[in-house]
Amino acid sequence: MHPRGLIGSIATLAGGRYTGRQWLDFVEFGLAQGGIYALIALGYSMVYGVLNMINFAHGEVFMSGAYTAYFVAVPLGSSGFLTRHLLVGLLVILIVAMATSTGVAVLVERVAYRTPSAACTGAACIPIRTSRPSRASGPSAASTSCARRRSSSWERSR
Repeated sequence: MHPRGLIGSIATLAGGRYTGRQWLDFVEFGLAQGGIYALIALGYSMVYGVLNMINFAHGEVFMSGAYTAYFVAVPLGSSGFLTRHLLVGLLVILIVAMATSTGVAVLVERVAYRTPSAACTGAACIPIRTSRPSRASGPSAASTSCARRRSSSWERSR
């Protein structure tokens, strides 16, 4: 942290603009947001490490679960179920979000990555050239059909 940021934080806390509880909320929200960024970065790293291409589609998979959880939480909250049975309600919301994300991920896998004709549509599949030497003369076994098709066109364009 930059010294001016630390001094500004101390001055804001001492100035009474925010209470100690609000500062704890800021820290809690910051840790939650940082955790989300860490999960997204971990997902990108794992996909790139396995497939040697960047896949931008998994953000939509996570958001489908989050939106579904929201649309389940609103009726549960308005009916009073969340107030009466908080842990059960949160567990239901979490299971619905996980099931939705899993279902969308399986659907994307089956439609986008296993179908040769739809493997490279949109921006979901962007192969990356790396400086790593290849292990074989052709595409690696871990590459997808999208990377195989695009690699042949890249070889011609060099």
